[in-house]
Amino acid sequence: MKTAVILISFFLMFICFSFKSFSQSMLFPVKIDGKYGYIDSTGKIVIPPKFNSASSFLNGYAVIKSQNPGILSFLIPDKTGFIDLQGNVKILPEFRELRPFCNGLALAKKTGFLFLPDSFDFIDTAMNIILDLEYADVGNFSDGLARIKTEEFRLFESSIEKYGFIDRLGKIVIPIQFESAGEFSEGMVNVTLNGKRGFVDVNGKMVIEAKYNRVGYFSMGLAPVMIDSLWGYIDKEGNTKLPFIYQDARDFSDGLALVKQAGKWGFIDLSGNLVIPCKYEEISSFSEGLSAVKISGKWGYIDKSGKVVIQPEYEIAFPFDHNRAAVKVDDRIGYIDRKGNYIWNPEK
Repeated sequence: MKTAVILISFFLMFICFSFKSFSQSMLFPVKIDGKYGYIDSTGKIVIPPKFNSASSFLNGYAVIKSQNPGILSFLIPDKTGFIDLQGNVKILPEFRELRPFCNGLALAKKTGFLFLPDSFDFIDTAMNIILDLEYADVGNFSDGLARIKTEEFRLFESSIEKYGFIDRLGKIVIPIQFESAGEFSEGMVNVTLNGKRGFVDVNGKMVIEAKYNRVGYFSMGLAPVMIDSLWGYIDKEGNTKLPFIYQDARDFSDGLALVKQAGKWGFIDLSGNLVIPCKYEEISSFSEGLSAVKISGKWGYIDKSGKVVIQPEYEIAFPFDHNRAAVKVDDRIGYIDRKGNYIWNPEK
């Protein structure tokens, strides 16, 4: 969907949400002459551009790729690894895919050779492999559990996918039985049974009946859910707390949640009060007190009162992180501060 969710991530920034504990000496990826490096919060280059790709920092580490040397480099996959805030690089060439650290662990994928299945490893910050798993897919750990997926292939039929959860020892603690599953948030996770969605707790108990067409995640004690074609909000006992009157609805962030009415987006508070009118065609959730909104074809930022605090002049505007936000101008990425001043001009 092209609206709110398009701006939730930038270079894997929001795969895991527990990154706020790190210092404000954040580094930000920039692309110079086809290579990626990092700048600090003042716009100074502190890690020279030398990587083929580079993610944003999350929990003190960023994912980078570095090209293999030699005349056959175009036939050999890039080396994948991590870089820390001091610029130290740890290359892990055996992995084709790395995900950012989340709850102290990073998920790494090794592609199976020919008909062998893919495998997944969890790596700690000392770069030790602590779990070696063989599933169709694996999710990040949240609330001590990670989602796993099995896939059964049938001749001339669609494959059958099932989901369950493992603990940090790799033991299956919630049986593989669901048709789909999210990741835990506030002790609850959304799952699908018989085509309907509900919630289970960390013990695998179905605490909210699977009766919804679509659901979001719990945040601030509430989760958006859809029955038929309308969205409302429920609490952790499954009680309706905000009525089913919205065309679409999102999780709460910074105390406010995105809702859609009459084809436009606005914000409500925890009591359901419409604090910012539904008048925007495209918009992002609040992050660090600001929300990116699209006005007359350009993106800018509003505060929680709905006041435009950074004028709409960008092709795309991403959420603020550590008082900096990535913006796109003329197909180039730059960074601005909370006043809209460039710390890294996209013309560079």
